[in-house]
Amino acid sequence: MKKFFVIVLVSVLGIGAISAQQVAKGTKMLNVQATNLGFNSISYSFEGADEDAKLSRIGISAGAGYAFMDNVMLIGTLAFQSLKMDDTKLSAVTIGAQGRKYFNGGLFAGAGVNLLNGSIGEGSDKKSTTMIDGIVHAGIAFELLPKLTLEPMVSFSTKLAGGKVDGYDDMKLTYTQFSINIGFSYYF
Repeated sequence: MKKFFVIVLVSVLGIGAISAQQVAKGTKMLNVQATNLGFNSISYSFEGADEDAKLSRIGISAGAGYAFMDNVMLIGTLAFQSLKMDDTKLSAVTIGAQGRKYFNGGLFAGAGVNLLNGSIGEGSDKKSTTMIDGIVHAGIAFELLPKLTLEPMVSFSTKLAGGKVDGYDDMKLTYTQFSINIGFSYYF
């Protein structure tokens, strides 16, 4: 974890005051992001269970955006996550929509909703779940090249609806998640 923060700090200091230009209406964006790099905290709980489970994971997401007005972008995302909690494997595909507002100096903040479809277990013992979560995030875009930015950000997400695990009447998956993410975006 210390290495991660040192790398981010060196990147920020090395890039200095260079930050992303303002985003003009009509700008398009492609984004690739590694989620939960270096640090994450996820708490899962199951209704009826005596204790919560904790786990760590790394995921990857890709997004495409369009600025429908100056400094405001609508972004569609597709993400994949795979993690293991004790002896149980969870795989999930997420489709989402987010809005992002850009401020001076490359700062941005946004919010959105995601539809998550996942499977829990392995082989013929897999059970599925579907849920909707909400996410808020904030970060800064550092210009590496004229149209390419490095975008470290923090995000918080939580389940809004769904989470029932098929085959279990009394089991409902809930979660909250705090993440540190590193992404690269190409603006054109």
